[in-house]
Amino acid sequence: MLGLIEIRVWALFLGIAAAWILFVNVPHVLHPQGGTEAPVCEGRTMAQGDLCRVDVRGTGVKQLGFEEMQQRDRDGHHDTAVIWTIVGSGAAFLSVLFVVPMGKSRKLSARSGKRGKTASAARPGRTPRAR
Repeated sequence: MLGLIEIRVWALFLGIAAAWILFVNVPHVLHPQGGTEAPVCEGRTMAQGDLCRVDVRGTGVKQLGFEEMQQRDRDGHHDTAVIWTIVGSGAAFLSVLFVVPMGKSRKLSARSGKRGKTASAARPGRTPRAR
């Protein structure tokens, strides 16, 4: 079982990873990049006026032009950035979740005013009495 210190260390690493993921991907979500580079079709760089045969799931084969392939590439990059932004946000949430409640639960148990022996502090061989 991981102790409090180990969990907080893992939460710190998770928080750093989340910050990096968000730092890299959020700008791509808010300001999509141009897509000025020429698209690639079957390993060859396309030129203006070229057509590319693309198998679209459920609808069969379509022929897409240069501009349509550029738009398809832009959309793919944007979708990837959105997915990684969601992953980074989830990692940041988990990082905070691992750190914050642990600090509060210790303070709450100290403030509750319960004194005496608990089940874990009882002497070996004896069972604590129910109140």
